[in-house]
Amino acid sequence: MASESSQCAFGRIEVHEYCLRSRGPIFTDRVLLTVGCQDVFANFPRCVIEQQGIEPMADNEQHRVMLQELNRNYIRSVDEADVAWFDANLAPDFFNTNPDGSFIDRKAFLAQIGRGSSVKNIREHDVMIRVLGDFAIIHARTSYQKADGSQGAGRYTDDWQLRDGRWQCVSAHVTRL
Repeated sequence: MASESSQCAFGRIEVHEYCLRSRGPIFTDRVLLTVGCQDVFANFPRCVIEQQGIEPMADNEQHRVMLQELNRNYIRSVDEADVAWFDANLAPDFFNTNPDGSFIDRKAFLAQIGRGSSVKNIREHDVMIRVLGDFAIIHARTSYQKADGSQGAGRYTDDWQLRDGRWQCVSAHVTRL
């Protein structure tokens, strides 16, 4: 099997052709790395990256901007019960963990959104976006108004994957404090 190698923060890395094609994890005798990690590909010859169809990590900032916008719209869409937005941006295999601990699939989530939220004026704070190749994790804090008018707060984690050239939400977890 053909392979390429490069120096990175972890030392000398050998990337097998299979791993480059699959964008799966790289197992070496000392460390597990995720293909798409900026450190892994930082020193690879450009032709290796382009031949394998791996998006250059210089686009990381563009991905981050897109994910910031998706995150804002996610929160807005919960607040406004915008089922159409979710239908367009959730992956077919999406799952959500609700604040009560229930675990629901995409179809149930869309129905839940359509019924409207019991909280209003949802705002996101302290948003942290971690882009990990073709996968991203968004962590944030929320504030909102409860049905009785009092203030509430929570946290959420949303997982996004770059599929077919666009970011799709594959899972979410919501906690109320």
